[in-house]
Amino acid sequence: MFNLILMLGLIAGNGWIQCEIRDAEQGIPLPSANVVVMGTHLGASSDTNGIVTFKLPEGEYELQTSMLGYERQKIRTRVIAGETTFVKIALHPKPLTFNPIVVTSTRTPVRLANAPIPVEVVLERELELARIFSPAEAIRWVPGVQISGGAPGGATARSTASIDGLPAQYTLVLVDGKRVLSEHIHTGVNLDLIPPSQIERIEVLRGPASALYGSDAIAGVINIITKPLEKSSPFSTRFSYGSYGTMCFSASYVGKLTVPNLYFMISLDKLETDGTKPEDWYDKQNITLKLSSDSWKGKLSYYHGKYESSRDSMLTMDWGYTLGNIKLGAYLSCYERSFREGAASTHNLISELSAEYRKGALLAGFELRFNEFERISTPKHSEWIAGNSVQYQLPLTNKSIGFLALRLDYVQGLGLNAAPKLGIRVAPAPVLNFWINAGRGFRAPSLQDRYEVMFDHGTWWRNGNPNLKPEESYNGSVDFQLLVNSETSLRLGYTYNRIKNMIAVKNTGELGPDGDPVFERENVKEARTQTVRLELMSHPWRSLYLAASYIYLKSKDMETGQPLEYQPKHTLNLRISVSARSIGLNSHLVVENVRDRWYINKEGEPEKMKDYTLVNLNLEKRITPVCTFFLGAYNLLDQKIELYEEEKQLIGAGRTFKFGFAVEF
Repeated sequence: MFNLILMLGLIAGNGWIQCEIRDAEQGIPLPSANVVVMGTHLGASSDTNGIVTFKLPEGEYELQTSMLGYERQKIRTRVIAGETTFVKIALHPKPLTFNPIVVTSTRTPVRLANAPIPVEVVLERELELARIFSPAEAIRWVPGVQISGGAPGGATARSTASIDGLPAQYTLVLVDGKRVLSEHIHTGVNLDLIPPSQIERIEVLRGPASALYGSDAIAGVINIITKPLEKSSPFSTRFSYGSYGTMCFSASYVGKLTVPNLYFMISLDKLETDGTKPEDWYDKQNITLKLSSDSWKGKLSYYHGKYESSRDSMLTMDWGYTLGNIKLGAYLSCYERSFREGAASTHNLISELSAEYRKGALLAGFELRFNEFERISTPKHSEWIAGNSVQYQLPLTNKSIGFLALRLDYVQGLGLNAAPKLGIRVAPAPVLNFWINAGRGFRAPSLQDRYEVMFDHGTWWRNGNPNLKPEESYNGSVDFQLLVNSETSLRLGYTYNRIKNMIAVKNTGELGPDGDPVFERENVKEARTQTVRLELMSHPWRSLYLAASYIYLKSKDMETGQPLEYQPKHTLNLRISVSARSIGLNSHLVVENVRDRWYINKEGEPEKMKDYTLVNLNLEKRITPVCTFFLGAYNLLDQKIELYEEEKQLIGAGRTFKFGFAVEF
């Protein structure tokens, strides 16, 4: 039959069909989509711009387009001799909750199933069902991520995240792609400072990402994406009250000015609690103003926190302008902490200018950043960092796509650092995805690491070291994803990390003014971690969503031969959401089981920490079309979490409850 078509084509003449394939919801091009000319042996995959072209004899044809994570589509068209027929094809995503748009892996929008580098995502609906107080509550659901206090005793209202067994300071935390500051710069970013009410989704990129984001992205990146104004409800508010006098309130208003087509939003978030102990009380507020037009976006936010021993504040300004293929940005954030007596404790400032150029699969960028830091025992110091990056996505075959990225960062006083990253995604079948990734990351020693002078740690003193070298990470990972059917996804992954030049404190042999030993930071340690992940996500019925994961972590401190402290060898996570839509009732159950954690005691010997299981349950009932009542029970098994950061202790509030309502219209 096909030979007959070709023979007729020789008589009638040939024409061309050019198909442009895009995501029906987001409008972004879809590379590697498969297009088949039905009734022939012809087929091809779209390029990075979503374009595929066929040369065919004059006549009518049926085109079938398919892609992993999208509904298959057929369309009829006609070829006219000597002419090009342009066909626009919009593929609709399958009803999978695990195939959203993501931006963190390539800094450009792409469907999760088609990203050249895999990303973990927590979606808005799950955040709503859980009614979280802090992003940390949801980030701990991500396989391979552990949440800790990041300071002695798991300090009040402080949560940090570690990825794949590496310390929290190796995790880069972003909000809408911009770096987040907090009171510490050497123990990880405090996630509790970020208000949860405006979060659309949370993306977690594991493995070194310095090729995309520069310093600090050694273990991975957490990118908290806020809701776009054009898709936000005009008015929303939420109130809850629970154990220990914990009160949470948020409200936001979104409006639009027809001239000059400007959206605006103002929001308030407030959280206060009496705490589990009298000294653990706090009261914090976030006020945010956002503006958005066709070509530019701006944000101004202010955080203020009152604690037993300190008063904290943070001012953040973000502005971005898009002109064709060019995107310009300016960013400023300043964190201040003072003791109640008035003495300054922490000054942490970052300012940044950025420019990006994007054309097709090419993205090139430049970043100029200024950091300034001052803390008790750390005199005020500053530094400049200049970064240049380039990345490119290229189709390797009709079933695979490659990703190449390289970034060069010049850090004042530390010289030049190069960070490459390579990723390959192969889709050998419509239901199978296969990723291979490798890269190098680095963390420039912080200003505190370098310039701290005689910090009193209680039983010892700590000094910085201006001669420190950047810490380095080398990573390789393999991931498989199988779409069992349109409602179920199974994923298996393996990650290997090697960290060199780790900064640790070493006894100098000297004594401080009170006779306690003096320690100094040095590049002395090396560590290796291996992680195996097994994940299942299923949406078998409209009323049921299930996510389960098992993580096996093998970590080793190459200096001592012992596992890295506090990181569990086995972690099980389970999330179940059930909706009874006929009566407006929803439930969300979260279970986390953590086993085989170790720490080094005062005698220098490894000691096992207690295992624990956390169980949280949230119920919500829609009262009216715009109002929902919710009830939450947390840590139902009433378990305490054992930590050993300064000394062994049990932390946690035990079994707690909260109730409240949410209004949105």
